[in-house]
Amino acid sequence: MVVATAVESLPGLTLPELALHFALLPGIVQRVCIGMCGQSEVDDNLKLFQKERSASERECIYQLLRNAQAQGLLRADMDLAFLSNSGS
Repeated sequence: MVVATAVESLPGLTLPELALHFALLPGIVQRVCIGMCGQSEVDDNLKLFQKERSASERECIYQLLRNAQAQGLLRADMDLAFLSNSGS
């Protein structure tokens, strides 16, 4: 339900992009390894890393992840503040 709401709440947000944001959440993450099968998947994943979001879009993703945290889908002690435009 949260994932469907997330993808609906931000035009252009795809499940792979949301998964990438999720994978990069923990502050200790320095590298992410993504499996790919074929040149088109490589190209698509490169686009995800190069995609720039506006401040309002980043705030929407932040709020989405905060909602997931409030529902117990993410650990309560996971710091999401760095994703927020306000830093709070």
